[in-house]
Formats: sequence, structure tokens, C-alpha cells
Amino acid sequence: QEQSALDAARASYRNESRERALDIATTVETNFNAIYSGLRTMARLPGVRNIDRYGRNFSADAHTTVQEIYNNLASQVSMSEVYIVPRDLNPDRVDPATGSLEAPIVTFDELIVGRSGGHRSHEDDELPEIEIFEYRLMRQQAQRLSGSFNNESRVDGLAYPALTGPEVVTCDNTRFDPAHPDDKDRSGLVYSVPFYDGEGAFAGLVSGVMLTAALRELLPDGFYALHNSANQYVAPASQPGPWREAAASIAADRPASDLIYSDVIKLKIADGSGHWTLWAGQPDSLFWSRSDVRAAHTVARTGYLVALLVTLLLLLWWRSQQAHRLHIERIN
Repeated sequence: QEQSALDAARASYRNESRERALDIATTVETNFNAIYSGLRTMARLPGVRNIDRYGRNFSADAHTTVQEIYNNLASQVSMSEVYIVPRDLNPDRVDPATGSLEAPIVTFDELIVGRSGGHRSHEDDELPEIEIFEYRLMRQQAQRLSGSFNNESRVDGLAYPALTGPEVVTCDNTRFDPAHPDDKDRSGLVYSVPFYDGEGAFAGLVSGVMLTAALRELLPDGFYALHNSANQYVAPASQPGPWREAAASIAADRPASDLIYSDVIKLKIADGSGHWTLWAGQPDSLFWSRSDVRAAHTVARTGYLVALLVTLLLLLWWRSQQAHRLHIERIN
């Protein structure tokens, strides 16, 4: 009876845990899909499609439209900044027209610039914003997309291709503490979609930056980790939990075999660089603390006590019968 009750509790625990994990997966997908949709919308704007290498024909109306889309995204989801990037960006080459290293055409980063550790101060204005790693990754993304999607005719309707890549140091210092510098606090992903000119030729990228620290905050309780195997990218929950001992399982996209509940859920995220998964694993203590598990143990203990009491009563009855038989034998 105890084993049957425990089996039922275990099945219920796993089902409920998977439902919670699916809710978290939906939250992550919604976050990524909102950013993807926003970047794609920007890429399709006439003002972006007509932009030249130096943004000279990027009208005030077009700039305002992109700015508002950026403001809405950055205030609602885990996005730091947006770049409009030319197809031939080479951040390690000096642009003869400007005399400086090449850079994106336009940058939208007003919600993060000049901030560190979540606040703004005079010292923040002197904190360097590192952009070169983002730029180099954007160059790789542009080269890849220009090869496979060099013309808009290769895009199926609104199913624009998208790419992330390996984690890089970004220029988002909003979580970076100069007193305790750690580049992991300003590292994240570059998520890019292509944009095309008026004739449908590949013209460059619209790229959004997401801090890993912000993505980690989408994962509660220390029970989850995001993984992209193609980029060897892992974003575990921001709180300690079973993920700390599950690095091999997370990297292999497999559940942890030593946990009563562990799972791997495939995520629907537009990303041509590789598939995404949500690893889930909960400490066994959650199962053993459940009321139905405690009830099963209580019933079992009660059953053991009843069995023991019945056994003692039977022994006493047997001893009394033996004593009675001996007494009769003596009389006879």
C-alpha cells in the first residue's frame, strides 16, 4: 500500500513539475519571440530598407519609429540595445570616410548607456563600453546570412532567418560593478535578422543584444538552465540549485539521472545557429516534503504499528493457549 501511494505521488510530482517547466519554457520563448518580431519589424521598415552606409538618408521619422520599437522592447523583455549594421562591417578596419574603425550605421542604446550596477553616476560616464566583440560577431553573422539569404526572395513570407552566436562581452554595463569587475556581468548574446534594400538585395543586419544575466532571471528557483549546443551557450538560473551539479547533463541535453524529476524541453526559438533547450531539474527534497508522500509514510507507519500490535496479541493468545494446555495436561 505504501509503495502504491508513493508511486502515485511520484507520478503526480513529475506531471506537476513538467507543467511548471513548460510554463517557464513558454516565458523564455515569448521573450525571444518578442525580440525576434521587433527586430524583424524594424528590418521591414521603409526607412531601414533605404538607409545608406552612413545613415545620411535615415529620416527623423524612421529614426523615431525604430526608437519607439526599441523603447518598448527594452522596457518589456531582456534586450539591451539595437544596431543597424551594414552588410560589409569590418570593425578591425579603418573607414577612410571617417578615419575611425568601422562601426554599425545606427545604434539605439539610450536605456543602458552611461549606467553601471543599475544606476548612473559620474564614474559611470568614465566606464568603458566594450563593443568590439559584438561587432566582430555581427560581421560573422552578416557573412553567413549574406551567403544563404542574399536576396529577400529567399525569405518565405515573414519567416525571416535569425542568428545568435557564442556568448560575448557586450557594452551593456547596467549590471557591471566597477568595484567588483566581472565580465560575465556584461556578457550576452547578439540576436540578428537581415534587412534588405528596396530592390531586395541583402543590405545588412538589425541586431539586438541580450544580457545573459537578464535571461537567467527568467529562470526561477535554481531549477532550470538554457542551452544552445551549437554555440556551447549555457544560461543557468540565477539562484543556486541542481544545475550546479548537472553540467554534463545540460551540455548533453539529457535529464539528470539521479533526480526524481529532471527533463529537457525543446524550445521554439527562431535561430539558424542551432536549437535551444530548457533543462529542468528539481531537488529530491521537494518530493519527499510533499503532503501525499508524508501521508503515505504515515499510513505505512500506522500499518506497521497495527501489524506489530496484532502480532503481539497473537503471541499473547498463543502463549495463553499453551499455558492452558499445559495446565490441563497436569490435571489429567
